[in-house]
Amino acid sequence: MHNKSRFRAFVTSCRLEFFPATTSLLFMGLFWGLDEKIDLNSATLFGTAALVLTMSNLLGLHVNMLSDYEIDKKYKDFLPTSIDTLGKKTFKAILLIECLLAFCFVSFLTVILGKIVLLTLWSIGCFVGLAYSLKPLRLKSNPMLNPISLIMVLCILPMVWVYCVFATSITLAFSLFCGGIAFGVMGLVLPTELEDFPEDEAAKVRNPTQVLGPLRASKFAIFATATSVSLASVGAGLGFLATKTPWLWLLATAVMVVAHGFVIKKLLVLKEVCKQYENAAADEQKKLMQKIKAITNQSPQWFGLVAWSGIFAGFLLYLSKIIM
Repeated sequence: MHNKSRFRAFVTSCRLEFFPATTSLLFMGLFWGLDEKIDLNSATLFGTAALVLTMSNLLGLHVNMLSDYEIDKKYKDFLPTSIDTLGKKTFKAILLIECLLAFCFVSFLTVILGKIVLLTLWSIGCFVGLAYSLKPLRLKSNPMLNPISLIMVLCILPMVWVYCVFATSITLAFSLFCGGIAFGVMGLVLPTELEDFPEDEAAKVRNPTQVLGPLRASKFAIFATATSVSLASVGAGLGFLATKTPWLWLLATAVMVVAHGFVIKKLLVLKEVCKQYENAAADEQKKLMQKIKAITNQSPQWFGLVAWSGIFAGFLLYLSKIIM
Protein backbone atom coordinates (compact mmCIF):
# COMPACT_ATOMS: atom_id res chain seq x y z
CA MET A 1 0.00 0.00 0.00
CA HIS A 2 2.85 2.36 0.86
CA ASN A 3 4.43 1.88 -2.58
CA LYS A 4 1.07 2.44 -4.26
CA SER A 5 0.55 5.73 -2.43
CA ARG A 6 4.06 6.86 -3.38
CA PHE A 7 3.41 5.95 -7.01
CA ARG A 8 0.13 7.90 -6.98
CA ALA A 9 1.95 10.84 -5.41
CA PHE A 10 4.55 10.77 -8.20
CA VAL A 11 1.84 10.65 -10.89
CA THR A 12 0.10 13.61 -9.21
CA SER A 13 3.37 15.56 -9.21
CA CYS A 14 3.73 15.02 -12.99
CA ARG A 15 0.64 17.19 -13.71
CA LEU A 16 -0.44 14.96 -16.59
CA GLU A 17 -3.16 17.43 -17.58
CA PHE A 18 -0.45 19.58 -19.19
CA PHE A 19 1.15 16.73 -21.17
CA PRO A 20 -1.06 17.03 -24.30
CA ALA A 21 0.21 20.58 -24.85
CA THR A 22 3.80 19.54 -24.11
CA THR A 23 3.58 16.59 -26.50
CA SER A 24 2.30 18.87 -29.25
CA LEU A 25 5.63 20.75 -29.38
CA LEU A 26 7.39 17.46 -30.02
CA PHE A 27 5.19 16.63 -33.01
CA MET A 28 5.24 20.16 -34.43
CA GLY A 29 9.03 20.17 -34.33
CA LEU A 30 9.07 16.77 -36.06
CA PHE A 31 6.62 17.66 -38.84
CA TRP A 32 8.31 20.96 -39.61
CA GLY A 33 11.87 19.62 -39.44
CA LEU A 34 11.51 16.29 -41.23
CA ASP A 35 11.48 16.40 -45.06
CA GLU A 36 11.46 12.67 -45.83
CA LYS A 37 9.33 9.64 -45.04
CA ILE A 38 9.62 8.31 -41.52
CA ASP A 39 11.97 5.33 -41.27
CA LEU A 40 13.72 3.45 -38.46
CA ASN A 41 16.41 6.11 -38.15
CA SER A 42 14.00 9.06 -37.87
CA ALA A 43 11.75 7.06 -35.52
CA THR A 44 14.73 6.41 -33.23
CA LEU A 45 15.65 10.09 -33.26
CA PHE A 46 12.05 11.01 -32.51
CA GLY A 47 11.86 8.56 -29.60
CA THR A 48 15.09 9.89 -28.11
CA ALA A 49 13.90 13.48 -28.53
CA ALA A 50 10.65 12.55 -26.78
CA LEU A 51 12.60 11.20 -23.81
CA VAL A 52 14.67 14.40 -23.62
CA LEU A 53 11.59 16.62 -23.64
CA THR A 54 9.75 14.47 -21.13
CA MET A 55 12.64 14.39 -18.65
CA SER A 56 13.34 18.10 -19.12
CA ASN A 57 9.70 19.09 -18.61
CA LEU A 58 9.42 16.95 -15.49
CA LEU A 59 12.64 18.46 -14.16
CA GLY A 60 11.37 22.03 -14.57
CA LEU A 61 7.94 21.14 -13.20
CA HIS A 62 9.33 19.38 -10.13
CA VAL A 63 11.84 22.13 -9.36
CA ASN A 64 8.99 24.64 -9.50
CA MET A 65 6.91 22.48 -7.16
CA LEU A 66 9.76 22.29 -4.69
CA SER A 67 10.37 26.05 -4.76
CA ASP A 68 6.66 26.78 -4.26
CA TYR A 69 6.27 24.18 -1.52
CA GLU A 70 5.26 26.62 1.25
CA ILE A 71 2.97 28.72 -0.96
CA ASP A 72 1.22 25.66 -2.40
CA LYS A 73 0.71 24.28 1.11
CA LYS A 74 -1.81 27.04 1.67
CA TYR A 75 -3.62 26.98 -1.66
CA LYS A 76 -2.74 23.83 -3.66
CA ASP A 77 -2.14 21.30 -0.93
CA PHE A 78 -2.27 18.30 -3.32
CA LEU A 79 1.15 19.31 -4.70
CA PRO A 80 3.10 19.59 -1.43
CA THR A 81 1.22 16.53 -0.18
CA SER A 82 2.66 14.52 -3.05
CA ILE A 83 6.14 15.74 -2.10
CA ASP A 84 5.53 14.77 1.54
CA THR A 85 4.30 11.33 0.53
CA LEU A 86 7.41 10.72 -1.56
CA GLY A 87 9.70 12.41 0.95
CA LYS A 88 11.81 15.46 0.13
CA LYS A 89 15.01 13.41 -0.19
CA THR A 90 13.37 11.02 -2.63
CA PHE A 91 11.84 13.92 -4.54
CA LYS A 92 15.23 15.60 -4.89
CA ALA A 93 16.73 12.29 -6.02
CA ILE A 94 14.04 12.10 -8.71
CA LEU A 95 15.05 15.60 -9.86
CA LEU A 96 18.65 14.50 -10.19
CA ILE A 97 17.71 11.36 -12.15
CA GLU A 98 15.53 13.41 -14.54
CA CYS A 99 18.39 15.86 -15.12
CA LEU A 100 20.99 13.12 -15.70
CA LEU A 101 18.75 11.16 -18.08
CA ALA A 102 17.95 14.27 -20.12
CA PHE A 103 21.65 15.21 -20.28
CA CYS A 104 22.68 11.70 -21.38
CA PHE A 105 20.09 11.56 -24.17
CA VAL A 106 20.95 15.09 -25.36
CA SER A 107 24.65 14.23 -25.40
CA PHE A 108 23.89 11.07 -27.39
CA LEU A 109 21.99 13.04 -30.06
CA THR A 110 24.65 15.76 -30.12
CA VAL A 111 27.41 13.21 -30.80
CA ILE A 112 25.66 11.01 -33.39
CA LEU A 113 24.22 13.97 -35.33
CA GLY A 114 27.24 16.23 -34.93
CA LYS A 115 24.98 19.14 -33.92
CA ILE A 116 26.39 21.06 -30.95
CA VAL A 117 23.34 23.32 -31.21
CA LEU A 118 21.29 20.55 -29.55
CA LEU A 119 23.38 20.58 -26.38
CA THR A 120 23.55 24.38 -26.47
CA LEU A 121 19.78 24.85 -26.74
CA TRP A 122 19.11 22.26 -24.05
CA SER A 123 21.61 23.90 -21.68
CA ILE A 124 19.99 27.29 -22.21
CA GLY A 125 16.55 25.82 -21.59
CA CYS A 126 17.74 24.02 -18.47
CA PHE A 127 19.30 27.22 -17.09
CA VAL A 128 16.22 29.35 -17.80
CA GLY A 129 13.90 26.68 -16.38
CA LEU A 130 15.85 26.49 -13.12
CA ALA A 131 16.31 30.27 -12.93
CA TYR A 132 12.54 30.67 -13.32
CA SER A 133 11.89 28.93 -10.01
CA LEU A 134 15.03 29.14 -7.91
CA LYS A 135 16.67 31.97 -5.98
CA PRO A 136 18.57 34.20 -6.34
CA LEU A 137 17.17 34.86 -9.84
CA ARG A 138 13.64 33.43 -9.44
CA LEU A 139 12.47 34.92 -12.72
CA LYS A 140 8.83 34.10 -11.99
CA SER A 141 8.77 37.00 -9.52
CA ASN A 142 9.90 39.50 -12.16
CA PRO A 143 6.95 40.97 -14.11
CA MET A 144 9.02 41.36 -17.29
CA LEU A 145 11.19 38.24 -17.20
CA ASN A 146 8.37 35.97 -16.01
CA PRO A 147 6.52 35.76 -19.37
CA ILE A 148 9.73 35.81 -21.41
CA SER A 149 11.26 32.88 -19.52
CA LEU A 150 7.99 30.95 -19.59
CA ILE A 151 7.58 31.34 -23.35
CA MET A 152 11.17 30.25 -23.85
CA VAL A 153 10.93 27.03 -21.82
CA LEU A 154 7.30 26.14 -22.54
CA CYS A 155 7.34 26.77 -26.27
CA ILE A 156 10.19 28.26 -28.26
CA LEU A 157 13.19 26.26 -27.02
CA PRO A 158 11.48 22.80 -27.00
CA MET A 159 9.94 23.27 -30.44
CA VAL A 160 13.11 24.70 -32.01
CA TRP A 161 15.20 21.99 -30.34
CA VAL A 162 13.14 19.14 -31.85
CA TYR A 163 13.12 20.94 -35.21
CA CYS A 164 16.94 21.13 -35.13
CA VAL A 165 17.16 17.37 -34.52
CA PHE A 166 15.81 16.86 -38.04
CA ALA A 167 16.53 20.08 -39.95
CA THR A 168 19.78 21.77 -40.94
CA SER A 169 18.58 25.39 -40.98
CA ILE A 170 15.72 27.48 -39.61
CA THR A 171 13.41 28.89 -42.28
CA LEU A 172 11.34 32.08 -42.21
CA ALA A 173 8.16 30.01 -42.46
CA PHE A 174 9.04 27.99 -39.36
CA SER A 175 10.11 31.13 -37.48
CA LEU A 176 6.73 32.77 -38.09
CA PHE A 177 4.83 29.61 -37.20
CA CYS A 178 6.88 29.19 -34.02
CA GLY A 179 6.27 32.85 -33.15
CA GLY A 180 2.55 32.28 -33.56
CA ILE A 181 2.61 29.28 -31.24
CA ALA A 182 4.62 31.35 -28.73
CA PHE A 183 1.94 34.06 -28.71
CA GLY A 184 -0.66 31.34 -28.18
CA VAL A 185 1.20 30.05 -25.14
CA MET A 186 1.54 33.61 -23.82
CA GLY A 187 -2.19 34.13 -24.20
CA LEU A 188 -2.93 30.99 -22.22
CA VAL A 189 -0.32 31.46 -19.50
CA LEU A 190 -2.10 34.58 -18.26
CA PRO A 191 -5.42 32.81 -17.51
CA THR A 192 -3.43 30.10 -15.74
CA GLU A 193 -1.84 32.75 -13.51
CA LEU A 194 -5.23 34.41 -12.94
CA GLU A 195 -6.32 31.19 -11.25
CA ASP A 196 -3.88 32.01 -8.44
CA PHE A 197 -4.39 35.79 -8.45
CA PRO A 198 -5.41 36.32 -4.77
CA GLU A 199 -2.85 33.77 -3.54
CA ASP A 200 -0.03 35.37 -5.54
CA GLU A 201 -1.13 38.79 -4.31
CA ALA A 202 -0.97 37.62 -0.69
CA ALA A 203 2.45 36.05 -1.27
CA LYS A 204 3.67 39.26 -3.01
CA VAL A 205 4.51 37.39 -6.22
CA ARG A 206 5.03 40.01 -8.93
CA ASN A 207 3.96 38.19 -12.08
CA PRO A 208 2.29 39.82 -15.14
CA THR A 209 -1.28 39.33 -13.86
CA GLN A 210 -0.40 41.15 -10.66
CA VAL A 211 0.97 44.08 -12.65
CA LEU A 212 -1.81 44.19 -15.24
CA GLY A 213 -4.72 43.23 -13.04
CA PRO A 214 -7.36 40.63 -13.99
CA LEU A 215 -9.18 42.71 -16.63
CA ARG A 216 -6.15 43.89 -18.59
CA ALA A 217 -4.59 40.42 -18.29
CA SER A 218 -7.72 38.84 -19.83
CA LYS A 219 -7.73 41.45 -22.62
CA PHE A 220 -4.09 40.79 -23.40
CA ALA A 221 -4.79 37.04 -23.47
CA ILE A 222 -7.42 37.66 -26.17
CA PHE A 223 -5.00 39.84 -28.17
CA ALA A 224 -2.20 37.26 -27.88
CA THR A 225 -4.47 34.41 -28.98
CA ALA A 226 -5.68 36.35 -32.04
CA THR A 227 -2.07 37.26 -32.90
CA SER A 228 -1.12 33.61 -32.47
CA VAL A 229 -3.46 32.25 -35.13
CA SER A 230 -2.54 35.09 -37.51
CA LEU A 231 1.22 34.51 -37.32
CA ALA A 232 0.92 30.72 -37.34
CA SER A 233 -1.34 30.87 -40.39
CA VAL A 234 1.09 33.10 -42.32
CA GLY A 235 4.03 30.88 -41.39
CA ALA A 236 2.14 27.76 -42.41
CA GLY A 237 1.18 29.45 -45.67
CA LEU A 238 4.81 30.13 -46.54
CA GLY A 239 5.65 26.54 -45.67
CA PHE A 240 2.92 25.12 -47.90
CA LEU A 241 3.97 27.35 -50.82
CA ALA A 242 7.20 25.35 -51.05
CA THR A 243 5.26 22.09 -51.54
CA LYS A 244 3.26 20.57 -54.40
CA THR A 245 -0.06 20.77 -52.54
CA PRO A 246 -0.25 24.38 -51.25
CA TRP A 247 -4.05 24.23 -51.14
CA LEU A 248 -3.82 22.09 -47.97
CA TRP A 249 -2.96 25.35 -46.21
CA LEU A 250 -6.66 26.27 -46.33
CA LEU A 251 -7.61 23.19 -44.33
CA ALA A 252 -4.76 23.70 -41.85
CA THR A 253 -5.73 27.34 -41.31
CA ALA A 254 -9.42 26.50 -40.94
CA VAL A 255 -8.68 24.05 -38.11
CA MET A 256 -6.40 26.54 -36.33
CA VAL A 257 -8.98 29.33 -36.66
CA VAL A 258 -11.72 27.13 -35.18
CA ALA A 259 -9.51 26.06 -32.26
CA HIS A 260 -8.31 29.58 -31.47
CA GLY A 261 -11.81 30.96 -31.98
CA PHE A 262 -13.16 28.58 -29.35
CA VAL A 263 -10.50 29.73 -26.88
CA ILE A 264 -11.17 33.41 -27.64
CA LYS A 265 -14.86 32.81 -26.96
CA LYS A 266 -13.97 31.43 -23.52
CA LEU A 267 -11.56 34.32 -22.90
CA LEU A 268 -14.31 36.84 -23.69
CA VAL A 269 -16.43 35.27 -20.95
CA LEU A 270 -13.42 35.48 -18.63
CA LYS A 271 -12.96 39.16 -19.51
CA GLU A 272 -16.54 39.99 -18.49
CA VAL A 273 -16.14 38.25 -15.13
CA CYS A 274 -12.81 40.02 -14.57
CA LYS A 275 -14.49 43.34 -15.31
CA GLN A 276 -17.13 42.60 -12.69
CA TYR A 277 -14.42 41.51 -10.26
CA GLU A 278 -12.49 44.78 -10.48
CA ASN A 279 -15.66 46.85 -9.94
CA ALA A 280 -17.06 44.72 -7.09
CA ALA A 281 -16.86 45.12 -3.33
CA ALA A 282 -14.50 42.88 -1.33
CA ASP A 283 -17.19 40.34 -0.35
CA GLU A 284 -18.49 40.09 -3.89
CA GLN A 285 -14.94 39.73 -5.23
CA LYS A 286 -14.54 36.42 -3.39
CA LYS A 287 -17.56 34.98 -5.20
CA LEU A 288 -16.43 36.33 -8.54
CA MET A 289 -12.93 34.92 -8.01
CA GLN A 290 -14.51 31.49 -7.71
CA LYS A 291 -16.08 32.06 -11.13
CA ILE A 292 -12.71 33.14 -12.52
CA LYS A 293 -11.08 30.00 -11.09
CA ALA A 294 -13.84 27.83 -12.57
CA ILE A 295 -13.14 29.31 -16.02
CA THR A 296 -9.35 29.28 -15.79
CA ASN A 297 -9.37 25.68 -14.54
CA GLN A 298 -10.15 24.82 -18.16
CA SER A 299 -6.87 26.34 -19.41
CA PRO A 300 -5.07 22.96 -19.75
CA GLN A 301 -7.79 21.91 -22.21
CA TRP A 302 -7.34 25.22 -24.07
CA PHE A 303 -3.62 24.57 -24.25
CA GLY A 304 -4.27 21.15 -25.68
CA LEU A 305 -6.84 22.34 -28.21
CA VAL A 306 -4.66 25.14 -29.61
CA ALA A 307 -1.55 22.97 -29.58
CA TRP A 308 -3.17 20.02 -31.33
CA SER A 309 -4.55 22.28 -34.03
CA GLY A 310 -0.91 23.27 -34.61
CA ILE A 311 0.00 19.58 -34.82
CA PHE A 312 -2.70 19.06 -37.44
CA ALA A 313 -1.31 21.95 -39.51
CA GLY A 314 2.20 20.56 -39.14
CA PHE A 315 1.06 17.08 -40.14
CA LEU A 316 -0.59 18.40 -43.31
CA LEU A 317 2.61 20.29 -44.13
CA TYR A 318 4.64 17.11 -43.63
CA LEU A 319 2.30 15.20 -45.94
CA SER A 320 2.68 17.95 -48.53
CA LYS A 321 6.47 17.68 -48.35
CA ILE A 322 6.63 13.92 -48.86
CA ILE A 323 3.94 13.65 -51.53
CA MET A 324 5.72 12.94 -54.81
